[in-house]
Amino acid sequence: MQSMKRKSLPSSRAGKISKSIELPIFAKIIKNLGFSVDSKNVINCEVSKFSADLCRYFIYNSTEVSSFVESLIDFLERKDNLLNCLQSTFRDDEIVASQDSLLRIMLGVESLQFRIICYLLEALATKCDSDEQLMRLIISHIRWLPFVSRPNAVIEECFTVLDACSESIQSQIISCLPEIVVDEQHDELAKRLCTIYETSPNPLLPVILDALSNLNTNLSTITTVHDSVLKTMQSCDLNDLPLMVRFCFRTSEDNYVKSMILNLRKHLDFGVFVHECVKTRSVESILIETIEMELRFQKRFVSEWFNIMETEVCVLLDVLFLIVIYKFAFEKKVLNCFRQFAKQNNTFTKTVINLIQNHSQAIKPYFNTMLTIANCLLPAMTDSTAIKSLCVSLYEELFLRYNVFSKQEIVSNLMSFAALKNKGECALNILSFLTLKYCEDMKRFSAFFQNLLELVDRMSLLRIKEIFICLSWLSIDTNTLQEGNLQNVETYMIIKKYFFSINLYYNKIAVIGLIALISVLCEQFAKILENVKVLCDKNLCALVEEVMKYLRKNVILRALFYEELSFLLLETDLPPIFSDFLSKMAIEEFQNDYIVDVVDGAVHNPRQVLVESTLRYSIDDDVEIALNMSGTITNEFKSSFSKICSAHFLIYPLLRIICSLEIKMHNNIDEIIGVIGCPIHMFNNSTISNFELLKSSHRQFICASLLCLINWFRELLNCFTVPVAAHSKQLILLRLDDLSMLQKTFIEKAAQTASFTPVITDFYKIESFEQLQMNCVKSSLGQSTSTNISSIASSDEDLIEDSSSKSISINYDHVFRELCLKVFDYLQYPCNLIEGNLCDTQSHISLLSFNFLLTDLLGKLKFFKRQSFTLTRSKISLDGYRNLHRFGIQHFLMQIPTIVGNLCHALHNFLKYFAENSANEDVDDVSRCDNNVSSSFGLLVEVLINIFSISTLSSSNNVDILTSCLQKMASFINNIYLDQHNINELVNVCLSIAFKFEDFLPNLIIAEKIVLFCASLSSFSSDSKVLVADLAKRLLSKKFEFPSKNIAKVNDAIGVISLQYFSETPNVLIEIDTVFNNVIERLTSDSRNSSCVDFQVINKNNFPIFLKSAFTVLVKCIKKLHKSTYENLNSWLDAVKCLHIFVNCAKNFKSRVVFVTCLKNAKLFIECFLKEGMPIMDHWFRKENIIVLNLIKILQHSTKFLQNVCLHLKTSKTTGLLPYVPGLKKVLEALIFRVRAMLELNGCEIAFWIGNLKNRDLDGNFISSQCNEDDNSDSSVHSNSSVIDEEEKVSENY
Repeated sequence: MQSMKRKSLPSSRAGKISKSIELPIFAKIIKNLGFSVDSKNVINCEVSKFSADLCRYFIYNSTEVSSFVESLIDFLERKDNLLNCLQSTFRDDEIVASQDSLLRIMLGVESLQFRIICYLLEALATKCDSDEQLMRLIISHIRWLPFVSRPNAVIEECFTVLDACSESIQSQIISCLPEIVVDEQHDELAKRLCTIYETSPNPLLPVILDALSNLNTNLSTITTVHDSVLKTMQSCDLNDLPLMVRFCFRTSEDNYVKSMILNLRKHLDFGVFVHECVKTRSVESILIETIEMELRFQKRFVSEWFNIMETEVCVLLDVLFLIVIYKFAFEKKVLNCFRQFAKQNNTFTKTVINLIQNHSQAIKPYFNTMLTIANCLLPAMTDSTAIKSLCVSLYEELFLRYNVFSKQEIVSNLMSFAALKNKGECALNILSFLTLKYCEDMKRFSAFFQNLLELVDRMSLLRIKEIFICLSWLSIDTNTLQEGNLQNVETYMIIKKYFFSINLYYNKIAVIGLIALISVLCEQFAKILENVKVLCDKNLCALVEEVMKYLRKNVILRALFYEELSFLLLETDLPPIFSDFLSKMAIEEFQNDYIVDVVDGAVHNPRQVLVESTLRYSIDDDVEIALNMSGTITNEFKSSFSKICSAHFLIYPLLRIICSLEIKMHNNIDEIIGVIGCPIHMFNNSTISNFELLKSSHRQFICASLLCLINWFRELLNCFTVPVAAHSKQLILLRLDDLSMLQKTFIEKAAQTASFTPVITDFYKIESFEQLQMNCVKSSLGQSTSTNISSIASSDEDLIEDSSSKSISINYDHVFRELCLKVFDYLQYPCNLIEGNLCDTQSHISLLSFNFLLTDLLGKLKFFKRQSFTLTRSKISLDGYRNLHRFGIQHFLMQIPTIVGNLCHALHNFLKYFAENSANEDVDDVSRCDNNVSSSFGLLVEVLINIFSISTLSSSNNVDILTSCLQKMASFINNIYLDQHNINELVNVCLSIAFKFEDFLPNLIIAEKIVLFCASLSSFSSDSKVLVADLAKRLLSKKFEFPSKNIAKVNDAIGVISLQYFSETPNVLIEIDTVFNNVIERLTSDSRNSSCVDFQVINKNNFPIFLKSAFTVLVKCIKKLHKSTYENLNSWLDAVKCLHIFVNCAKNFKSRVVFVTCLKNAKLFIECFLKEGMPIMDHWFRKENIIVLNLIKILQHSTKFLQNVCLHLKTSKTTGLLPYVPGLKKVLEALIFRVRAMLELNGCEIAFWIGNLKNRDLDGNFISSQCNEDDNSDSSVHSNSSVIDEEEKVSENY
């Protein structure tokens, strides 16, 4: 009892105190519900129970809401009460984790929520400027509301408070807005935020974008927002750019992706980073990383971006896009874009350079990607100058912008490619470029070049020369030159090591390295002082004198040295002292070895020769010297059989060196012009007339002498292409005639000498003379490798070959000296087309010389086309065209306009001749030369065909060259120069050349070449293709003779002309239908050799050729009919009619060739119909069922006859044609079930049935034997409608 009394005392005292202090109404209510106001955030019950009781209380006592809120606000205004009410609550009976705060619980009461939010927002504006903790708690309570009772009012209140808050509080309020509003208000909120975005200061932009990105808005609203963002992108703070870009990517709908990318390309300017401080580089890097991240996970942007780049001009952001996505499995597509843009867009390379130059640090993480792209572009450098420029620029900028480790990575990559076939030449070109331009930076990598020389066995000598040039630049500096001791240069030490080798190939490498060293030294001499230059020149002469000790031991090495030195004279200006030294050395060796004195018209003290010799090809009567061709070759012939024909190796490069030095030193060649008319000491004409009676060794001697003389005259033409006097031009034209006749004679005599195999006059070949001659002996005499060569030579003296020796046609182009392109300037002189009349004046060349020049030019053109297509894929032979390869494709293209102009003069000459010959009534005098003139004209047209069919001629980089060629040809036709650059108009004018020659064509072979020439011209203009078709049709309508000797070539010509006729005709399907109905009707007459009236060229013998061309064009045409349009439906109907006509040809012309043509092309036609035609049938079956069923009905008749053809081939056991049968029957079966599927899809399955096919012959008669019944099936289409009569039973057997 006492204890109870002690306990009651405090309670009575508390009661007295509570009566004295009146509690606010909000405190009474929450106290009654279990929350103690006096204690610090202690709640006596569960939070959920307290919240539910509070909600229930105000539901039943709604009138007390206002007084409760006012009481609450008064309480919160007191010191620290607001902070306490925002903090977590705790239970008093146990230690538990923190629970919701008192205000958060009250915000869950619908009737209290809005007023409490208003108070909290007001508190943000008035009390939170210096109290970050209070601000964070209030924002947290507003952001994470369980629900929003009055969302519109809350948003309005938020925007009202914004104006009174600081920027930091504004950012917090805006960031929580997406969590407050409901989905229906997102569009309205986005618009209001967009308005604030346009007017607010920059610090608010990130938080506004973040809020906008969390809203679900419609397309129009997001478009408006994007426009606002993009407008401010160029004027915003750079630190906000990554967030703005991320916002654009993440808020774009699928149908807005294209517009967003276009706007981003327009407004995102990376140029702002160039003019800012270094600190912005990190922002730039973050921006690029943002773009990469968005593209990595949103592939829809990648595909759309590629589509945009196909039509839009490439900008810097596009290049960055390509680099970023390269490693996202888009390697091939990115490389294709780089190649395509480099060729089509002249500014693409500049854009790439701009990206690397101005943003090198930002894109540094993509260094390996850019290097990989450059490595992959290496093989394409030879295809286009634009790609070459892009690739070189990439390597240069990457080398220049990054540190030494990156430079080492670049150089090591290029070194690894240098020994490869495809990339080696291009990699060495770039290494040479970097070495010449950044020599000081490349010196630290000189050891790489020395290591590369260990792989010389895999490289050509021209590549090795590039390596030595680089090594020379890296090893020679100004100090070395001033010291004057060139023999201590590191490159020269390497060269001497190769000279000491016993391997001939390594000796050649030494020669190539020496020429490279001399070229670099000559360029370095121009940069030093005059007093030092004289010393360097003398040291260079001393160096060459020392090297000549090694070179005199081997004629091949000396010839290679002189050959390379002659090319060096064309490319580099040599110092005067060194030029005089070389001139004296060359002239002295030339005179001592090849020149003899002439006394009283005979050689003074002639050497002993194998056959009787005399002076020939003398132009002047009074001569004092002669070229001793027979004596030189005889001396080598007797000394060693294995060195036959080696003596003439030196004479050609020596002549070239002498002429080049003469031009360099005196700017003319007047002092050595006499060498053109220098007579030759060689065998007389009687030796040639008795050639068949000579011994084998004498025959070989004569052939070797002829070969030396041919190459001598070829080198004369090469050296004297510079402007000379009129008398000298006549001498050169005479030498051209002599060369043409000699080459013809040599080919005849060499073919009659089976034991003669000339040594290739290519000094770059690896084989030695002994190896080459051993191959000669083995191939000619059939002896084993162990046979003693000397015994063969001795026994060969008495060997006489009779006239019945087997003549073999061999191509000797690889053993002739290569003519330079300047030689073809002689084509501008009129050609004397009268046979037997050689060039009697200085203004004409003979027909034989004209053919000689055209043949050589045609060989160069074919090599050039071969090189363009195969250089990057496989190794091609450079025999006979090494100099053309040395100077490159672009050098050759630059000479094309001049060559075309010269050929146009020849065309004018031929046109004049044909016109006069046609008008001459007495044709007996000129008829004998028609064949020669015709073949020359055909050769001329073939050269033009090869010129205008060069693939690189139509590229954007060579438009000026193409235009110049067309202008020259158009000027020839109109006799005036056409100063216009419209290629279409120029082509149309040039095509009229065919109409000028149309009436003078002697045979179909020449007509074929004219058509091909016009087709090559029309490839540059699609508007002129119809003119080619008209020309081909007119030629097929003319009457030509059919010689029995060249009937195969005539048939090929008919096939080519027919193919061009059908290929270039606009409405080919209608044309085929019309033409073949007339042709077949005419050719089915009784006369075997009857021809068609409209096409007089076509008869029964060559009709299969005509059919094959038309069938080929038909198959090519239907491959384009893949779109489901009404026009294509009608086109397929016409195509099926054409197929029916072609198949019936096998019935009318039962020949093997016709069967082969029908079987092969019908299979291709049906395969294409299944792939492209049947989807169109499916699309139009319900709308145009009459057309579709009519098409199937016509196709049925054709396929039934094809089954009969297959049966005929099996029964007749035509083994040669049986391989075509299984493939055709397979596609016919596939067609049956495909048509059946189409009918079932459209509810017409009852109209289709399959039965056994009755065996018929080609005439349609039944065959009693049913042995092949199991291999064939018959399907028929029935129709209950009026489209197909049921009695007809449209069979679906194919």
